[in-house]
This record gives sequence, C-alpha cells and structure tokens, in this order.
Amino acid sequence: MTQQVERPIALKPKQAAGYVRISNDPNGTERGVTRQIEDIHERAAHLGWTVVEIYIENDTSAYKKHRIVLPDGRVVRRVIRPEFSRMLEDFRRNQIDGIIVWDQDRLLRQPRDLEDLIDLVEVNNRPVIGITSTIDLMTSGGRAMARVMAAMALKSSEDTARRVSRAALADARDGKTKNFPRFGLNEDGTLNERQATVLRWAAKCLSVISLGCSW
Repeated sequence: MTQQVERPIALKPKQAAGYVRISNDPNGTERGVTRQIEDIHERAAHLGWTVVEIYIENDTSAYKKHRIVLPDGRVVRRVIRPEFSRMLEDFRRNQIDGIIVWDQDRLLRQPRDLEDLIDLVEVNNRPVIGITSTIDLMTSGGRAMARVMAAMALKSSEDTARRVSRAALADARDGKTKNFPRFGLNEDGTLNERQATVLRWAAKCLSVISLGCSW
C-alpha cells in the first residue's frame, strides 16, 4: 500500500506582500485602498510577517475585460491588471513569499486569475491569506472553496453588468439621459473661468486653423 507523502508546512513569510484593489474611485481619493492597506499591516503584525511590498490597484475592475492581441496573433478579451500581474511574477521569482489580501473578492473575480495563483502556491508552497474571508490555497478543500467563491463573484459581476445595461436601454427608450456638468461650467451652472479660457482658445484655433495655431 502506497503511503501519501505530506507536503511540508509553509514557512512563515519573511518578504510578504499585500494586494489592495477598489473597483470604482472616480475622484481618486484612494480612501478604500488606504483602509485595506492599514488592515493588511495590522494583520501582518499580528502574524509576525514582514510586509515588503504593497500592490495597489485603485479604480480598477477585476471583472471588465479588454480586447488584446496575444503573441501568437489571437485576439482575446482579458482583464488587465498590471499590478496583479506584477505580483504574480514577483511571487513566481520568490521576491515575495506570502500574500495578504483584504478579501478574495478584492483579489480576483475571474477563475482564470485564481488558477494562475493556485499554480504558484502549489509550486512555491507559500501562503495566500485573507483578512475578512478565509483563503486557503494550500489544501485541496481550500482550493475547492476558493474556486466556488470565484465562480460566485464572477456571476455577481455578470448579473450587475446585465442589470446596468438593461436599465440604460430602458432609459434610452424613455428618452432619459444622465445629466453631466458641461465643460466650461461648474455644477451650479456658473462659469468655470479656467475651462472657459480653454474653450475660447479652441474656438480661436478653429477660426484660423488654415493659418496655424499658436498661443
């Protein structure tokens, strides 16, 4: 009878990293990611981990896909997250040896991203943990739970996108439009002098475009 060999327990990270993400921050306040960073440092201190890097993706979707061309010429749609990709590469090269995230929902919403991370955890035998949710990619049961959570998160995003698209279509049919402040005016309708100056210059350029344009 063949005995199953247990894998060694992962060592305590000495060069851990934190990953933080907020999907929507149009004003660039970074309040959401700042709170996540604070919680990550607090958890690391509790665990005795040393955090050497924080990967920050503010105002970045883990769901929305973009059209890209692969090296072999195929055109596909992928989620583009430069900091997430950089983190995986650093993890692969052992420049970081553990990852703390606020929640799996902040880490990923695409099963493809999860599988890439699982591959690295299995090879490097290094942990990925969550603060508000349990993440255990070191065991088969933990990986199964993470896959279920990723699938549910993806479905939630798809459901939301479908509802938003349907509501926009209904508004368009009803002749409803969203009101945005016009360039050159403040939200209260008063003149925005800085923007108005740009508009005056643009109008002047259009009137003399055949002769060139300069300040």
